[in-house]
Amino acid sequence: MRFYKLWFWLVLGPLSLASCEKDKVETPQPPEYWGEASALLDGNPVDFSVYATHVHGEPHLSIFIDTLSEEGFTRGSISFDFIPALIGKYGLRKEYDEEKKLPYADYSASGSDGDAVLAHYHLVERDTLNYVNLISLEDISQEISGTFEAYFAIDTIFKNLQPQLADTLKFTQGYFHTKIYKF
Repeated sequence: MRFYKLWFWLVLGPLSLASCEKDKVETPQPPEYWGEASALLDGNPVDFSVYATHVHGEPHLSIFIDTLSEEGFTRGSISFDFIPALIGKYGLRKEYDEEKKLPYADYSASGSDGDAVLAHYHLVERDTLNYVNLISLEDISQEISGTFEAYFAIDTIFKNLQPQLADTLKFTQGYFHTKIYKF
């Protein structure tokens, strides 16, 4: 009996540990913030952290403009998705459409250590207010810059749960300059 226990630990023990190593999956690290972004939020100046992403083979960008706590945790995030990777002004839509890939925006307010969503805000669709304007796109450095304006209203489910949060958020005179993180 003792022989079988010894055999088990000598032969099967290392195999079981090796199989654990195979289970580890490397997850991509999030992009680093690079550049600058600012806007007026309901008339008050705010500075943001910013980064952009580009999925290889896709003709569009995602731009993330975040407010961070002193500890570096996300407190709020504007997400612009399906922005064409071409200089130009693009109107934003309220509805995310994976199939049509039309320019889209939303805002999330976070709490705790940045991973707890306190509220989700949807775009208030108005043709003249909601846009991203790419004013420069450098091929070699992968730097982009642009302007934006967006008007958001809190999702009613979250408003009932977090009545202290603002009903609307209006970002005007927005500007960003960042690098595109490719993956």
